[in-house]
Amino acid sequence: MRSDVEDYLDRDEIPEDLNVEEFNQIGPAVLRAQPRGPMPLNLYRYRKKLNSLVNIYAAGAPMPADHLDHLVHLADQGRLFFSRNDQEIYARCAGSDPDAALDDPNLTPEDLAGILVSEIARRQKELFEHAMVPQLERLVQVVDSLAVYVGVDYDNIDHLVSVSHRNRDRERQRVNAGVIALAIYLQLNRDKVVIENLAPVSLGFFLYDIGMSRVSRLMTEKTSQLSATERRKLKEHPRDGLRILEKLGLDSEEVLEPCQQHHERIDGSGYPGQLKGKEIGLYGRIAAVADSFCAMITDRPHSARRNTVEAAVELLKMDRAYDHRVCRALVQYLQGIPG
Repeated sequence: MRSDVEDYLDRDEIPEDLNVEEFNQIGPAVLRAQPRGPMPLNLYRYRKKLNSLVNIYAAGAPMPADHLDHLVHLADQGRLFFSRNDQEIYARCAGSDPDAALDDPNLTPEDLAGILVSEIARRQKELFEHAMVPQLERLVQVVDSLAVYVGVDYDNIDHLVSVSHRNRDRERQRVNAGVIALAIYLQLNRDKVVIENLAPVSLGFFLYDIGMSRVSRLMTEKTSQLSATERRKLKEHPRDGLRILEKLGLDSEEVLEPCQQHHERIDGSGYPGQLKGKEIGLYGRIAAVADSFCAMITDRPHSARRNTVEAAVELLKMDRAYDHRVCRALVQYLQGIPG
């Protein structure tokens, strides 16, 4: 005996001017990864006896468990579709599982870049607010996916940078700096990158500023000059970050160095250790340039953001403070990307 749900799902309402060529198949992995509740995506099924597609689920409608099970069953059979006009919505849905998204034929490299950056931003925020192992594992999962995405084709870094440049709000500054740091790293090492190193290197760049999670927002959002006590507290955030990372069980050079050294300067004028010259490692030098660059191009209440190439060229001129080779790599990268 057929259930009410099956009767509902088999309705023969055929949208006007429906063209199969305007639709893509949807796989079961996307459906299984969705949080409980309504989906924001219209879904269609193939009706063999009509040789056409019919609407089976309206975006935002209730999604009871048996309804979802039936949709998954149809997807397993290759009989469930979504409209290509809803590609952006589909990409957001697919973002629930970055690992599965990498293998999704419906997603373009640009779609994947948006998914990965958005998920890193969300999971980074969770970790910075609650520095616990489960939150770290969630961030590591999506960073591993990003490393695979970049490792398959180094030019995919261009899509990640494009996404980061579209959102220059202060809330995204740390994520954007991580993307830029990875772009610099690849520019410097393109012919000698060890694929297995991409994941830990990427993780270090997305964790470099975790110590700022211990600094009060009242201080970071203060519009007046900081007091001497506040400045001392602020300058301790790299050491605070190092302690957080060590408590989380992270001990590799690729992860610890960006956090510890991103405010050190070549001439010894930085903090917290006043390191200079060769005392500063490559990951620290890259993080220092990426952090300062993204601060310059980020929207701020009382100052206009800078043009990306102009900001990079300005850092290139500050060779007493910043590694000249790293700054040159940033300029060359920005001048070489499309658009």
